[in-house]
Amino acid sequence: LIANPEVLVEAMQELERKQDSQRDTVAQKAIQENRIQLVSDPESPIAGNPNGDVTIVEFSDYQCPYCKRTMPR
Repeated sequence: LIANPEVLVEAMQELERKQDSQRDTVAQKAIQENRIQLVSDPESPIAGNPNGDVTIVEFSDYQCPYCKRTMPR
């Protein structure tokens, strides 16, 4: 490690890549499992053609300090 400390940086980058991939996989699975509820909630607002073929679902974290700054008051 002393002779090649860059391996630590490479190892951390690989770990972050694997963790990101795992998180994305879990999120995609959850979205697929809950697809009907996500796109068919009668309480959700509809803009445009209610029979259109494009649905946008927005996820936000109300505990996130960055989201709070961008959310309308």
